Amino acid sequence: MLTAISAGERILATPEAKGICPVCDAELIPKCGEIKAWHWAHKSLRDCDTWAEPEGDWHYGWKKLAGLENTEIVIKKDDRVHRADIKTPGGVVIELQHSPLSTAEVRDREDFYKNMAWV
Repeated sequence: MLTAISAGERILATPEAKGICPVCDAELIPKCGEIKAWHWAHKSLRDCDTWAEPEGDWHYGWKKLAGLENTEIVIKKDDRVHRADIKTPGGVVIELQHSPLSTAEVRDREDFYKNMAWV
């Protein structure tokens, strides 16, 4: 995850920072090494969003281009909750996908988000 919640604000991972997950309110830990992009991870090592996949510089680069206010937006519908990679001010969800998905997974995300595009 690129952002966490701290004192009601969305923040980036920095060493020693404290944050919680915007979906499940679980404690997150900042991952701030020298090789991978700085990011947040669930302390439990299990992400609460069933669509979450490992992300790298490619994902984080696109998210940063979109602006923090538009990235990892929590969307709740009925009993389902997911983090959209990007949600534009006009309401279009942009899913960043750099690995294969089954057609069923593609259809599930498109049905959930409705107004969306893939990168």
